[in-house]
Amino acid sequence: MDESAQLADFRVIEPPHVMPKAVFPDRSALAALAMLAALGVGLGLAWALSLIYPTFSTPRQLEVATKRPVIGMISSVNTPGLAAERRRDLQRVVLVMAVFFAVQGVWIVLVTKRLGYIL
Repeated sequence: MDESAQLADFRVIEPPHVMPKAVFPDRSALAALAMLAALGVGLGLAWALSLIYPTFSTPRQLEVATKRPVIGMISSVNTPGLAAERRRDLQRVVLVMAVFFAVQGVWIVLVTKRLGYIL
């Protein structure tokens, strides 16, 4: 400040600047955490639904859960059509998971490339 002036006189010696990279949160780490959070929410929802709507694989499990005797049961008949349908369902799940991981991977690469981590 200049002592001869009555009011304070400020002079900017170095202009302010914006950092090219954010200090917190790291965008690539945030993208990976978002993917893990999405997987965790999906698994948690599946677990909660299994608690709300339980299924029983054996008559013994049903007896224990209901505290009643099981007089009879109907067995499952695995036809070739049913086996093919189950196989298609499994392929769909694998495909959806592969697409999920591919999209997340592309997102992480784009975020890190935009921030200049990858050349």
